[in-house]
Amino acid sequence: MPSTLVVIEGQLHGTPETKYTSTQKQIANFQVSVPNGFGQNAKAPSIFKLSAWEEVAAQVAGLAPDAKFTVYGRLVARTYDWNGQTKTATDIVADSVVVRKTYNSGKPAGRPVQNNQIQDEDIPF
Repeated sequence: MPSTLVVIEGQLHGTPETKYTSTQKQIANFQVSVPNGFGQNAKAPSIFKLSAWEEVAAQVAGLAPDAKFTVYGRLVARTYDWNGQTKTATDIVADSVVVRKTYNSGKPAGRPVQNNQIQDEDIPF
């Protein structure tokens, strides 16, 4: 089933939360802050919640707080039961993270880690 491609460029917002599943797969939940304008026209940044698995989760867990990066991922819709009601949630799952710059060092960091390759047939256009 095709998924919706998501590309977000921003900075880490807060500290990633890293956990392990019962089968010892690492998952990182993190937030990305994206600026909305610059200078006097700037508004509050948009904050996006994302999750990453295994190698990408390990990379996210090691990001510097001042790192600027691009996340390539996908939207995943799911349903769940809450107090007897069926709810729907849309999650953003990071498939790769490309670090563009760390402000204190001034140089790009490492190569991207990819978890799930996005196939040409997954792109809707």
